[in-house]
Amino acid sequence: MGTINGGAVVNIFLNTLGLFDGRLRTHGEHVGYILYKMLEFDDTYSFDERRIFLVLGALHDFAAYKTDKIDDLLSYDLKDVWPHSVYGYFYMQYLSPFADYARIFLLHHLNHAKLDALKPPHQDVIEMVRLADSIDLMIYHGQYSEVNMVRQLGPHIAGSYVKLFLTANAHYHIIENIMDDTYRQELDILTESIDWEQGVADQLLKTLVYTIDFKNESTVLRTLNANAMCEYLADKMKLTPDEKSDLQYASLVYDLGMLGVPDSVLNAPRRLTPSERELVEGHVNAVEKILKPHVSDGILQIAIRHHERLDGLGYPRGLKEKDLSLPQRILAAADVMAALQTDKEYKPALGKQDVIRALLREVKEHKLGMDIVRVIERNYDELMNTVKQQGADLYGNYLTVKQSFPSVLQQFQQI
Repeated sequence: MGTINGGAVVNIFLNTLGLFDGRLRTHGEHVGYILYKMLEFDDTYSFDERRIFLVLGALHDFAAYKTDKIDDLLSYDLKDVWPHSVYGYFYMQYLSPFADYARIFLLHHLNHAKLDALKPPHQDVIEMVRLADSIDLMIYHGQYSEVNMVRQLGPHIAGSYVKLFLTANAHYHIIENIMDDTYRQELDILTESIDWEQGVADQLLKTLVYTIDFKNESTVLRTLNANAMCEYLADKMKLTPDEKSDLQYASLVYDLGMLGVPDSVLNAPRRLTPSERELVEGHVNAVEKILKPHVSDGILQIAIRHHERLDGLGYPRGLKEKDLSLPQRILAAADVMAALQTDKEYKPALGKQDVIRALLREVKEHKLGMDIVRVIERNYDELMNTVKQQGADLYGNYLTVKQSFPSVLQQFQQI
């Protein structure tokens, strides 16, 4: 049965964020690696805990893709540290399996004096993330040396953590490994060894789906709706357990490649030009690159064939009906249906009868399968009730993040 384990989810997460800006992905990897090596030398936390902190360190700035200009974030004089810190906190608190560690994202820019006054959980890790973050910015700007590091960071970070880094660096050659890129070998081994319970891995995968919001909110809702539709149709059409599992995972990750599409194209308030359409169609190749080393072929093929059509006029490979399995055709139909029910700037969502007519037109033109569309038509109301029920909790937490962020951000900006 196809699943996506914890190590694969972490690598998929990092690969996806790399679509935004490879510099910030690399920065996150460096911070996670420095943090891990400090924790390894300190030996306070278990191996499993250190791997969790490695992942959180690698993702510590991930919300900056939503809130900040990356050039500003990678500068020394970031004027406002709170937008990505608060947004990252909310994502971890409400949309991830790591709620207990959410304050790491919120507080990782505070100095030692303020952290000592707050005494938050995992204060030691927060201080080490702050130190690792600052060290990597010095590396990025070509200004790292032990003397510069101690002089610049000493007033802001507890001396015990500075000493810990210097000792760990002497033992593990952390900076040398980063400079010559050999740290990646160890990082790959560590991430691939992650063996969280499947529920934790699945929840982190859903956290990744929510990051599509960084580009386009409607795509998040469409993906979640398509995922719920696929689960319903898989039952109705009696897929095997393995097929159901492959389809469920594929229908979560199939649109991650959209994160590589320029904002101006993805959010265009009109129909796309041919060149813009070509950019959008490139999201399928992007998702193949993200997933290929980390998921089963069954999951991969469903995900990358959701725009293929029975008549061979789909993309990217122009496959025909004989080439497409039932799970692949179900996701294609669910994606079309979810898109028809999603508001766009230039076209409102369609109601029940218009959705059914549009799907039947796709059948008539030999784009979608009659077998799937008939199941949708006969069970439309039950299908949509199921989608709404499954989406209630997911949407609720997501809307909490969206609605709470502005007021909480304002409070922290006054600190």
